[in-house]
Amino acid sequence: MQENRNPERPTAAAAAPGGELPHIPLIDAPRGPAQLVDGQEERIAHLLECVHGRLPAFLLRWGDSHAKKWLERSETPYAAEIREIARILGRPGCYALNFSFEWLCTTGCAIDAEHPAPRLQRSLDWIFQVGEDVIVARHESRAGDYCNVTWPGYAGIVTAMAPGRFAAAINQAPMSYALGRFSLGLPLDWLVNRRRVARRTALPPSHLLRRVFERCTTYQEAKSALMQTPLCIPAIFTLSGAQEGECCIIERMEEEFALHENQVAAANHWIAPQFHGRPRPGRSRQRRAAMLASMKAPAGDADWLQAPIVNRNTCLIVEMNAGSGELLVRGMRGERAVTQTFLWGALPPSAALPPPPAPQDACRGDIEKTL
Repeated sequence: MQENRNPERPTAAAAAPGGELPHIPLIDAPRGPAQLVDGQEERIAHLLECVHGRLPAFLLRWGDSHAKKWLERSETPYAAEIREIARILGRPGCYALNFSFEWLCTTGCAIDAEHPAPRLQRSLDWIFQVGEDVIVARHESRAGDYCNVTWPGYAGIVTAMAPGRFAAAINQAPMSYALGRFSLGLPLDWLVNRRRVARRTALPPSHLLRRVFERCTTYQEAKSALMQTPLCIPAIFTLSGAQEGECCIIERMEEEFALHENQVAAANHWIAPQFHGRPRPGRSRQRRAAMLASMKAPAGDADWLQAPIVNRNTCLIVEMNAGSGELLVRGMRGERAVTQTFLWGALPPSAALPPPPAPQDACRGDIEKTL
């Protein structure tokens, strides 16, 4: 990963004062995300505390009830896992969290100064500040092992890397207008969209991405599945492969797609002119423009961790290269780092994932030394 070329200027991910920051754990969970509930009681308690602190109990119960009813009708293969997670947690919020679709993000695929495969850069913004609870989980599947940057209790995948295969991330798509190309105003647009989702039984985007990591062995297979599989709600996927030139943005409606290849970036508005919708809040167009601007710098000189890409709602920053097997993760609370840097070193493209590194190797120093 590139080195910070201006160490005198504090970056958005500068270490927080007041002592050593916690490590991001690497957890073996060969059977998938449901296995992450065991032994993560403290993180789960904090996650639920964040949710309950931002949303009233009646709204959580309402969200859980509607999400649970939809789950019973959906085609997702992970329904049993979510029911089991909810049973173990025993508190409102599990179903609502797993189907919240409230991720705001900025992603881009950039030239990597140290490897021919592109580097996927991602910041994730959310109203719940849970950066200190992030974990890296190592899962097994018939297509190969992969690393999932996630939180315990979440059954889908929003950010992950399979060394030698591909890396991918999800951005929340714009809210569709109630009348196709025309809006009825935010409240009515929101109600119409909720009714549309309730009528559909196709996969949620995060469940499709998980299935892609479990079943697809190549970048091309993953791209095809992300373009063609029906969804219950629009989404934006960023995908990078293990070979030079393998990177794309896939904008998805429920049954349609728009493909953007090569050096690309996405936030939370549509790039394709044929799609229409309300851009999500959080300066979406400015965030994408900032990511694109960082890609125009010479390879190795780009400094993408700047406002507005990193902002008051940022809870996670990630860099991934599926070709080299490098993975960098940092938990954030707005513009302040709340974890040490998790850094997985280079792997041969055809290698299986090695045993978990020792803590001093898994998490190295300040992010200024690695970004």
